[in-house]
Amino acid sequence: MRRRRVGAPRSAEVEGIASPRERVDRLETSGLVSRSVTENDSRGRLVALTPEGIELTDQLIATHLANQRLLLAGLGDEEQTQLADLLALASTLAAGEA
Repeated sequence: MRRRRVGAPRSAEVEGIASPRERVDRLETSGLVSRSVTENDSRGRLVALTPEGIELTDQLIATHLANQRLLLAGLGDEEQTQLADLLALASTLAAGEA
């Protein structure tokens, strides 16, 4: 099993997707985001979710929350508290704050 540090970026080869611009291109082509030129700097672009993008995001969040509830259903209150504490610690360590 290949290990990597939490938060370490993956190469484009591993991800199969090259740049953030290309990701946004794909989302725009799919009708999930729109781009506009910024008012103060014509070189900049604003990216916003379209109504379809908002709807998909809402569906994905609902699915994700349902999966979390299923994963936690077998744990008691004390175990859920322990898990939350451990995840908070892992997040702090990954951010280099400890």
